[in-house]
Amino acid sequence: MSKYLGFMIILLSGCSSVVSNEYIATNLTDKCFSIEKPVNIYVIRQFPNDSYEAFTEKSNSRLPSFESKFEFVRTLTKGELIKITSVVEHSYGSAGHCWKINAKSEQLPGVEFELPSCWMDNMSPWFSPDSPSQLKGGQKIEVATDFIKASEKCI
Repeated sequence: MSKYLGFMIILLSGCSSVVSNEYIATNLTDKCFSIEKPVNIYVIRQFPNDSYEAFTEKSNSRLPSFESKFEFVRTLTKGELIKITSVVEHSYGSAGHCWKINAKSEQLPGVEFELPSCWMDNMSPWFSPDSPSQLKGGQKIEVATDFIKASEKCI
């Protein structure tokens, strides 16, 4: 029994958790933002679900095989709207935790894509602080890029 309990503690400590409804994400979740500079959406075809990600030249992927695995889908242009759908505290094991922030766009019906939000995957994450461990009491996750800005219009 003690081996099982120890295994469960290790397993749980490395898990990701949805924080969309927590105080730290209330200024992002279900909020709309306008695109201020072009943002490219790419897909990686994988089983069981394709994975969509937003990238800019500034937020290039740190993944070494980015060009060979990702397929260009569409460019979101200035004035188009996105809506943040979820905020996840994602575990990278011993490297720590980062944010995985997802959004949707009217121009891509039925597609949810990850914004440049994880310091492990992107050179210039769009959100601050970079890591959940850097949050101070009462602090919220904030937009830290000029590629998007809060919008009163919403989709």
